[in-house]
Amino acid sequence: MTLLVSASRPLRSLDHGLRLARERGAGLWVGASDSALSWLDQDAVEASIGRPLLNAGEPLPEERSTVCVAPATFNTVNKLASGISDTLVTAVAAEAIGAGNPVVVAPSMNTALLSHPVTAENRRRLTSYGVHLVWPRAGNEDSEDFSTWWQTVIDTSAVAGSSTS
Repeated sequence: MTLLVSASRPLRSLDHGLRLARERGAGLWVGASDSALSWLDQDAVEASIGRPLLNAGEPLPEERSTVCVAPATFNTVNKLASGISDTLVTAVAAEAIGAGNPVVVAPSMNTALLSHPVTAENRRRLTSYGVHLVWPRAGNEDSEDFSTWWQTVIDTSAVAGSSTS
């Protein structure tokens, strides 16, 4: 699985998501938005996945596995829905969408952004592209424990990947 992360609250418990993916036997490649890099303990992430971050020039896996964008910020969701690929995260995800590879997007944003009219429109657009969504029921501003969120993201990614095998 290629996990692409952006700077939102669930990123603080990325170690939990990585552990869940490893428990499922997933080979992991991780890439981060520029903003997310400052939130990460890069050495710990690289030790957990056994390879450098994609940001360091690590090549993508030859076999195209599931691409999971989690957490996906408001900005990242809007860029993906519009086909904008100006960052590592959006470029890798956009290419996977275009190639027909399984893509999972798990937004995490506050209530005001979740309620913004463009959010609902872009949710429809991503669904029409065949993207598997892990859509939040509420904004993330009151959440501290994202363990269930990560479990849902990893489970959805596993199902998305197995549905194309």
